[in-house]
Amino acid sequence: MKLGFDNDYKSAIIFSIAGAPGTLLGAYAIGFFPRQQFNILFGGLLGLVSLYLLLNPKKLKPVDHLIVNSKYPIRTLVDSSGHQYTISYNQTIGILLSIGVGFVSSFLGIGGGIIHVPAMVNILDFPVHIAIATSHSILAVMSAIGTGEHIIAGHLNHSWSRILLLAPGVILGAQLGAYLSPKMKDTWIIKGLAFALMMVALRFIFS
Repeated sequence: MKLGFDNDYKSAIIFSIAGAPGTLLGAYAIGFFPRQQFNILFGGLLGLVSLYLLLNPKKLKPVDHLIVNSKYPIRTLVDSSGHQYTISYNQTIGILLSIGVGFVSSFLGIGGGIIHVPAMVNILDFPVHIAIATSHSILAVMSAIGTGEHIIAGHLNHSWSRILLLAPGVILGAQLGAYLSPKMKDTWIIKGLAFALMMVALRFIFS
C-alpha cells in the first residue's frame, strides 16, 4: 500500500470509528461528573505520563524503525519522503486507546493528539512521524463529532466569537507544525509532547 503522505489511512479510519462513541460520550458526560476532582485526577495522570516520556528515552523509536509482530496484521507503506515502513500492532489495544482519547478530548476540550501520539509510539510501536500524521486524521474526525454534539447540547452558545478569533491561528499553526515535523528528530518531538503534557497537567491541577 503506497501512500503519498505520512499517514496510515487504514489505521486512521479504524481508530476514528472506534473513537466516535467515546467522543459522543465525553460531550454528553460533562454535566454528570464532578469536574474539579476529575481535573485534578486527570492532571496528575498527564503529569506522570509526561515524566515517563522524559525519563525513558530508550523507549523512543527511530523514524525508520521497523516494528513487526507476526501475531498481528502486517502492512507496508511509503511516506512522502520515500521512507518505507513495515508496521504491525494490536488493533484491539489501538481501538480501546482511541475510545479513551475520544472521551477525554471531548470531555476536557483538549486536542487528544498529546495523548494519542505518545500512546501510538510507546504502546503500538508506530514510528513517530507516522503516528503524528495518523493522529491528525483521527482527531479531525473526533473533533468534528465532538463539536457537533456540543452544539446540539448547547455548550457553545456563548463561545462562537472566541472560536472565530482562535480558528485562523489554529489553522496556520497546524500547517506550520505539519511542515516542521518531518524536519525534526523524533526525540525532540517526543520531548515537546512531554512538555505540552506537563503544561496541560499543571493547568488542570491548578485551574
